[in-house]
Amino acid sequence: MSTIICSIIPDTYIKQYNVSQASCSFCRKLIDSNVFNFCYSFLPVTVNKKLKLNNEYNIRYIQIRIFPHIKSLRYINSIIETVIAFVHIIKNKENNIWFYNLDKQNLLLYYILKYLTNKKTYILLADFTPPTKKYSITNFIKYLIQTSNATITLSERNNLNLKNNITIPGIITRKPIKSVLQKEINKTSFLFSGFLGKVTGIDLALNFFSLHPELNLTITGRGEDEETIIKYTQKYTNIRYLGFLDNNTYMKVLNQHDICLNFRNPNLAENKNNFPSKLIEYINSNKIVISTMKYPELKDIDYYSIDYNIQSILEAIQDIQTTDELDLLKKRSQSNKLYDICSPEKWRSSIKQLEK
Repeated sequence: MSTIICSIIPDTYIKQYNVSQASCSFCRKLIDSNVFNFCYSFLPVTVNKKLKLNNEYNIRYIQIRIFPHIKSLRYINSIIETVIAFVHIIKNKENNIWFYNLDKQNLLLYYILKYLTNKKTYILLADFTPPTKKYSITNFIKYLIQTSNATITLSERNNLNLKNNITIPGIITRKPIKSVLQKEINKTSFLFSGFLGKVTGIDLALNFFSLHPELNLTITGRGEDEETIIKYTQKYTNIRYLGFLDNNTYMKVLNQHDICLNFRNPNLAENKNNFPSKLIEYINSNKIVISTMKYPELKDIDYYSIDYNIQSILEAIQDIQTTDELDLLKKRSQSNKLYDICSPEKWRSSIKQLEK
C-alpha cells in the first residue's frame, strides 16, 4: 500500500487562497488514477483559516489553524498537523510513504518517519531549487532527498546524486486523441498560460509581442507581473489578459489556439530541476509548442526548441508560417507518444519497482 503526503484542496478554493493549481491538479490526478492508495493532505500554508472540507474515501485533509496563521505561529500549526498525520499513519500501519516535494511544512513528518520509525520514505520531486548556502534548510532537504529510499523526478536536469530514481515528466490521465482534425492552423495567435513571472518568461513574451502588432497573444493565469501585463494590454491591442480561469473556461481558450508558448528562462536556478505541467498539457492537447528550454525527458517529442531571446522567437514563428500544413500536423499529433511516457500505468509500475 502506497500513501502520499501532499497539500491539495478542492478546485473551488484554489483561486481564493492563491494555491498552486498545477500542483493540486498533478497530485489529484495521481490519486484519482489509483497511483497511490491513500493521501494525507496538509492544508496549504497560504490558507489562513480552516475550510469546510469533508474527507474523501482516499483523502484525509489535515487542517489545523488553532493559532493565527502568521509568521512563526503558522509553524506551530504545521507541527500540530504533523503530529495528527503521524498518529494516523502509525495507527493505519502504513509503510510506503511518499512525499510530494520536501519543504518546511512536511519536513518534520518526513524526518520522524524516516529516522524514528521503520517506515520506508520516498520522494516525488517535482521542483527543487539548489541551495546557495552550505548551512541551510535547503541544503538539509537536499541531503534528505539524496538519502531517501527512492525518488521519482519529473526532470532529468538536476544536480542531485540520486541512486534509486525513475524520471516521469508528468501524468496523463485521459486517453490520447487518435487524430487531429486537419484544419487550417491559425499561425498568428499564441497562448501563454500559467504562473506569470520572470521565472516563466512573461517579460520576454510581452517584449516580443509589443514589437509585433501583426501577431496576437492571449495570456491566462496569475503571478507577480499581473500589473505589468495589464499596462501592456492597455497600450498594445494585440495583447489580451484573461486572468485566472476555472478549468472549463481555460480549456475553451486552449482549444481556440493552435500554438502555445513555454518561455522559461533556462538561466534561472528555479528552472534547473522542474517540469512545467503546461508543456505536458499543450502536447497532450496536440498543440504546436515553442519552448525556450529543451527537455531530455521528451526526447521523442517534436516541438520548437529555441534560445531565450526575441530573435529566436521570431525565427520559430517564421518557420511555422512557411512550413507546409501537413508537416505542422505531425507536430500536432503527439499525444499518443506522450501517453506512453506519462500514463498512470507507467506510474504504477514505476512505484511498484521502486518499493521492492
